[in-house]
Amino acid sequence: MKRNLVIIFTLLLMASGARGMQSNPGDGQNYWVIEIGPATNPYTIIHFYDAHNNQFLEVLLKDHRLKLKKAMIRRLNALSRKPRVDSVADIAATLHINPKMISSAKKREGQDIAGLK
Repeated sequence: MKRNLVIIFTLLLMASGARGMQSNPGDGQNYWVIEIGPATNPYTIIHFYDAHNNQFLEVLLKDHRLKLKKAMIRRLNALSRKPRVDSVADIAATLHINPKMISSAKKREGQDIAGLK
């Protein structure tokens, strides 16, 4: 019984690892990294990086946990490819979320993006 559980968990771990490797950026592409908090303290922080590993945008969703489904991954990829994001409305429209969900958004220079609550 224990052996079967070990085999099942190993296969699940390998499958989840393969999924993560598929989303790695290629050379010269922007990419994103996401932090999702536990259910007891829900939050989501999305960091966007350029091809030279410099962070150019950070989005905080306080009290919300973003679900990473295929459609959301496509939207995050689209947002990472946008050359300029100047408002919270742009971010919310690209991610198809309510702008009120976004607690803060900061550009590379550390300045806040206009349009918060």
